[in-house]
Amino acid sequence: MSFLRLKQSITCYIFIILFSSFAHAQDVEAPYDLEIIQPRAGLDVNNRFYKAYPGLVYEVRAAVIGGRYPYEYALETAPEGMTINAKTGEITWPSPVAKSTAYPVSLAVKDSAGNSQKVSWSVLVTTDKFLFVDPAKGKRGASGTINDPVQGFYDVYGGNNYDAKYATKLQGYFVYFKSGNYSLDGYTGGTQGVQYTNRQPLVWLAYPGHSPSIEMSKVALRIIDTRADNFYLDGFEIHDIDTSASNEYRMGVRIGGASSNVTFRNNKFHTITSTQGSYNQSAIMISRDSSVQGRYWSFQDNEFYNISGAYGILGYSAQKVLIEDNRFSNFTGNSHPIGPKTSTSYWFIRHNTIVDVDNYGIWLYYNDSNYGNMEVSYNYVAMSSGRALSVNESQNKSLPPSYIFRNTFIGDVEFHGVDGSVGPFYLSKNVIINNSAASGGYKCDNCSSSSRVIADNNLTGLSTLNIVNNVGNLTKEYSSFLGKRGWQVSDASPPRAPSNPVIKKD
Repeated sequence: MSFLRLKQSITCYIFIILFSSFAHAQDVEAPYDLEIIQPRAGLDVNNRFYKAYPGLVYEVRAAVIGGRYPYEYALETAPEGMTINAKTGEITWPSPVAKSTAYPVSLAVKDSAGNSQKVSWSVLVTTDKFLFVDPAKGKRGASGTINDPVQGFYDVYGGNNYDAKYATKLQGYFVYFKSGNYSLDGYTGGTQGVQYTNRQPLVWLAYPGHSPSIEMSKVALRIIDTRADNFYLDGFEIHDIDTSASNEYRMGVRIGGASSNVTFRNNKFHTITSTQGSYNQSAIMISRDSSVQGRYWSFQDNEFYNISGAYGILGYSAQKVLIEDNRFSNFTGNSHPIGPKTSTSYWFIRHNTIVDVDNYGIWLYYNDSNYGNMEVSYNYVAMSSGRALSVNESQNKSLPPSYIFRNTFIGDVEFHGVDGSVGPFYLSKNVIINNSAASGGYKCDNCSSSSRVIADNNLTGLSTLNIVNNVGNLTKEYSSFLGKRGWQVSDASPPRAPSNPVIKKD
């Protein structure tokens, strides 16, 4: 390998841009094909994208994986008044109008390399199969219409006895929750988790302008007895999750990994304090309940904070998962903000902010032969202590490639158990700030074939170099790397580069 060393005229510190001599034709920044995973064509009104209530804002966000980020979004066909944010893919329709037939919608996405994909679906605007919940003005046993809301989860579940678990009266309903404090109420079978199934409503929405809050210190949500296809959670605050419960109930939301077309968006998960051993305690757990791998999951625009000794998002048995634009902060103890584990593949961990975290930031465990093909890109990870990124800590010896590029990591970057049969792992165009700058910014533990970690064009250095500011953006001395290294896509007014850099080549 060859090294470029740039020595600033005002300091004796050195940072390193590491180049790999390994020649490969694959585009590290676009290893997978562009694909729209939400919305999907060919679904029905059980999916959130396909149904709206008259006069209530319809707001969804497209989920896209692969290709070359960032993307451009456009609506080619849409009803009057529906718009899209061209940069984020958020679709807004302020006041849908009821009609006997569905409105056609067509979305086009183009990536930065000029590749494009399209998807078409329809939106039915109707009052059919909607339930409204208001803890202040609702009544138990009410009709559940917008003018006669029910009061709480008892009516959403349909009771709290064994028969209610198997009732299908509200199957396929969308539920709007108004502001207030809720606790889960349904059949538990004497355990600490409500046994929720696809016979109950799977689309939970905060009423526009409202912030419903679910307190989970006594009962969690356990959706594992059936596939929960089309589960959609938008706009909730979920807090005080009980981790002293028996093993399988130490999560806020536990949902089976065989499920597909699942969305968590605009939610806040906080206040988990674990005093137990390692039992996968987490805010959200995608559980392994069968040999089937569900597909097309998205986690966008959520917040996870004040979590001790637990995961933010823990995953088993799901593929084509997008974790994008979430914020994770104040994780302490043996915590993992993002942790895909057994039988997970094609996870796209993109443009998240992970700050004030101990122990682990992004944890790619790699513990079976169905694991791999991960893309970690455009994230800002600033650790209080510990590992910003840990790869293959299980030391699996049979793994496909993974791609880690355009991130800003403040903290250790580690690879484990790398031999000639794994990967390769591509580490490219990142900003890496830690004490391993002299070795390319990363460590390789128990590695017999370290060349399978292909480090290319990373900007690395010690924290004393002041490469980034307190929000992870490049400082003016390093502005020439803006849009080329690290998590920043661009900056409309980048600071000027230093006037007299001295460049030396070994």
